[in-house]
Amino acid sequence: MGVHFFVRRQVIVWLTARTQHWGSIIVGVGFIGSIIVGALAGWLAERFMKRDHGLVMNIILGVAGAVVFNFILTTILGSTLGGWIGQTFVGFVGACLLIALGNMIRDRNS
Repeated sequence: MGVHFFVRRQVIVWLTARTQHWGSIIVGVGFIGSIIVGALAGWLAERFMKRDHGLVMNIILGVAGAVVFNFILTTILGSTLGGWIGQTFVGFVGACLLIALGNMIRDRNS
């Protein structure tokens, strides 16, 4: 039980430090910029993966994809891409990963 508490506490401390470091949902673009970048990245991923989602789902996929892929990049490389273009690319790759994961789960359950 103590080990689980220690691991959870370290993750919370790490995530808190990362949130303070990032300062926004997507690195370097602010809150409104995150929504714009998320919408663009989600739309590009939707077209690339040949899916048909609505605007809200594109925003969710783009922002969530950017958060997921930023986490992966910072874990592996220690940093991530910054700015509008870099974060659009990160959101696009992350959204493609989430769409592919959703397809795998849906196909597995069918």
